[in-house]
Amino acid sequence: MKKSWLALVLICMSLSASAQLRINAQLLVDSKTISLTQLVGVVVGASMQSSGGTFLSMNINNDADETKMVTLTATLSYNGQELAKGRTRNKVRLAPRAAVRLTNNNFVGGEWATIGRTENAALLEDMRNKSGGKLPNGTYMLTWTLETDDGGFTSFPLSFTVAGSREAFVRLIAPGAHAGDKADAVTTKFPVFQWTGSADSYTFNLWEDVNKTGNVAAVISLPPMVSAKNLTQTTVRYEEVGGSRELQAGKQYIWSVEASVTGGGKVTDAFIFTVAETVK
Repeated sequence: MKKSWLALVLICMSLSASAQLRINAQLLVDSKTISLTQLVGVVVGASMQSSGGTFLSMNINNDADETKMVTLTATLSYNGQELAKGRTRNKVRLAPRAAVRLTNNNFVGGEWATIGRTENAALLEDMRNKSGGKLPNGTYMLTWTLETDDGGFTSFPLSFTVAGSREAFVRLIAPGAHAGDKADAVTTKFPVFQWTGSADSYTFNLWEDVNKTGNVAAVISLPPMVSAKNLTQTTVRYEEVGGSRELQAGKQYIWSVEASVTGGGKVTDAFIFTVAETVK
């Protein structure tokens, strides 16, 4: 019975402590104008610091009659997947009956500066490519938790949705296949290239994979043998993109298309193909 009474007292103390803290936050601008780096920077702090103005406002209140030493933690998720997490570098002193107003800029410098890490590098890179640095369409959740030395805490979730943002998209169709996938050899030295996508313009590039490594990243880091920019069609003949030197029998090639939309969004897809040995 004594243990039960003690547990009840501790629970009441925790609830009382959390009730003495209040935290809320809001966006000050249209979410479409916020950069991905800015938003992640709120959580991970100066490691992703980015200029771009004030877009977030937060109010923290200590309703207690005594000073509170607090730690602020934060998590960011995108469509239910955790993207980043962080916390203030040091404990912060909240004076009795005091209110503090913060903006996103306070999290990259000063006593409220956060330190953290991104949790999903692949997802972050995909988001960056889709929207050219802005926030791609989807649902975002920023959750802050304020913890005190005496066991009190309070949380505040800020959720918002980005919709109607223009995103680049491209998927190659033929010839060839992605690295590691099986594809039939091309039976012409002047192939037709096809893809599907959504973009304001496309950039086509073609390389010879001289050593047949299949290492797409290494090959496309070199200057292409054929390149064409500002394309609007999704089907082109080799000759139409500047291909004057016929492709060689038995050789391996890599081609890519980069889709771009106004505002900077870009995304790229790449295929590997070979030319049949019997092509004359």
